[in-house]
Amino acid sequence: MLNQVDIDKIKEWTINAIISNVASDSVRIAEKAERELLAPQTSSSSFSHFYSVQNLERARIRLRMNRGSIMGVQTMAIPSSTRTSKTGKTYKVKAHNREYKNKHLFRLSGGQIVVEEYVPSSLARKLLTDGFYEALVDRAQFFQGSSQKV
Repeated sequence: MLNQVDIDKIKEWTINAIISNVASDSVRIAEKAERELLAPQTSSSSFSHFYSVQNLERARIRLRMNRGSIMGVQTMAIPSSTRTSKTGKTYKVKAHNREYKNKHLFRLSGGQIVVEEYVPSSLARKLLTDGFYEALVDRAQFFQGSSQKV
């Protein structure tokens, strides 16, 4: 027969397993999102996680992305356009391709466009945050589904 100490130990193991899975799933989801963001380019970024559970009441998860350099070529199709010089003369610009070698063009949330050799820190934070929320939702849906079957 289980005593209270055994039940508390089982709770602790269960919570540790859940937190560990959420942390590792968050990193896996963020890594996948980075690959999709940079495709066909790659990056030498590394992802890691740390978690701790205290007294069965409090858990902490720390996700980290060490932003690595971007490798490969991104080709952007530039459409034809017209531009006006400072003197007022109008020029036609032909459609062409622009290549970014070991750099990537990013559109940030504020509408700003930047060309960087690394994933911008604001996007790295978003990758990790989105990965964390997706992992939490997946875990919550799993438990909701399993509780409905009982």
